[in-house]
Amino acid sequence: MDVDLLRSAVAWRDGRLEIVDQTLLPERFVVRELRHLVEVVDALVRLAVRGAPAIGVTGAFGVVVGLKEAGPPRPGPEGLAAARADLQRTADTLAAARPTAVNLGWAVRRVAAAAARAGDAAGLRRLALAEAQAILEEDRAACLAMAEAGRAELGARSRLLTHCNTGRLATAGLGTALGVVYAKAAAAEPVQVLASETRPLLQGARLTAWELVNAGIPVTVVADTAAGAAMAGGLVDAVLVGCDRVAANGDTANKIGTYSLAVLARGQRHPLLCGRAAVVVRPGRRRRRRHRDRAAPGRRGHPGGRVPAGPRGDPGLEPGLRRHPGRAGHRLHHRRRRAAAAVRRLDRRRPGQPMMVWARSQPAAAAAGGRPSATSRLSLVSSTVVSWALTALTRETSGGP
Repeated sequence: MDVDLLRSAVAWRDGRLEIVDQTLLPERFVVRELRHLVEVVDALVRLAVRGAPAIGVTGAFGVVVGLKEAGPPRPGPEGLAAARADLQRTADTLAAARPTAVNLGWAVRRVAAAAARAGDAAGLRRLALAEAQAILEEDRAACLAMAEAGRAELGARSRLLTHCNTGRLATAGLGTALGVVYAKAAAAEPVQVLASETRPLLQGARLTAWELVNAGIPVTVVADTAAGAAMAGGLVDAVLVGCDRVAANGDTANKIGTYSLAVLARGQRHPLLCGRAAVVVRPGRRRRRRHRDRAAPGRRGHPGGRVPAGPRGDPGLEPGLRRHPGRAGHRLHHRRRRAAAAVRRLDRRRPGQPMMVWARSQPAAAAAGGRPSATSRLSLVSSTVVSWALTALTRETSGGP
């Protein structure tokens, strides 16, 4: 097997920023080296690199690339002023590449803030590189933590339905939600994946299926409209999804189609796992954050736009990302005592830390011995949520056992 086919979406190798060009998959596997800032921006805009964690890591190293492109650092106060100006220009350019990509802005601001503390131009570049490398390593560690936590929680469940792509092609590690699949395979546990095609850009059919095939993991692509039938037919034990951001009340911003799967999973009493490598939550905020729903870039039918999916003159409705209410089946119920503590910990979390939430429908929770509160029983849609990595990371950051 070609080991290069198992690489993640983005990597920093020998001082070079490399990405897998995902617009060419699955027909062609091409690794591109991004040497100039304009190339980094182009890769972000045209979705050559995608997935919230991978976008963040690419943006972090994009700052390094932009500073290097500006020429050798000059000594003295004037050199530092010029380097800071280059830093601001680079950060603004990268952040504007994908305004709705929360991880991009977060990573760029983090690298820029770290670099700005330098006392000279050369030190500014060293701090920028060190911070970008730290973001990359944190993403890899977060993927591993979520993978092991998810594997332990899934237990004997082996038939997993996925949506979009949350694996190596979406991160700098082995993946967020799909990392659970890799963890089960590495532990020699049985695992089979149903990958929903994920229209309109077919990330499930093109990317998830491609990377699992190359990893030797059984995978079957299923039409988005057949997911409910697969659940009802006993082909699914659990659902794995990712998200771009999480609000303190449990609402998530996910790939379009996640809401449908959440409702179907609740109706079929299947657990739903939602993984997030970098949680972006406004501290102290209980109500969901307002954000723009993101539209797909007008490519219905095929990511390259080569196959028309409708008649000329039909504008079509092509949503790409939107907020999915927690009440759909994957919510942190802050009205409950246990979940209220989890939300308080979530409020204190620093963006960039991993989180994995486990959701079960109310009937499944009752069957497992759970006792829903009066408030949740009155709720139109309810779920029981357990947060694993959240607790572990809270202990780690507080220095506890």
